[in-house]
Amino acid sequence: MCFEQNSGIFYSADLMQRRGNGCGQVMPGRWQDEVTAIGPDRVPDGARLRALQQLLLTIQPAFVAVGHGFCVACSET
Repeated sequence: MCFEQNSGIFYSADLMQRRGNGCGQVMPGRWQDEVTAIGPDRVPDGARLRALQQLLLTIQPAFVAVGHGFCVACSET
């Protein structure tokens, strides 16, 4: 994963993967919701999952580019 501050794009690889055929599709979402949706299926160690979520909540990307599935255009509300 990588956050590019100048463009506001968070490249999540498969961390925020969504199911379904989302190739080339963008859905609206909230960054906080995306972060809290990361579960033990992605980060099995509970302590590391919580630490990662806390770290991710310190940034505010405008867009989440995923490795598979739907990309997310983040809103603040």
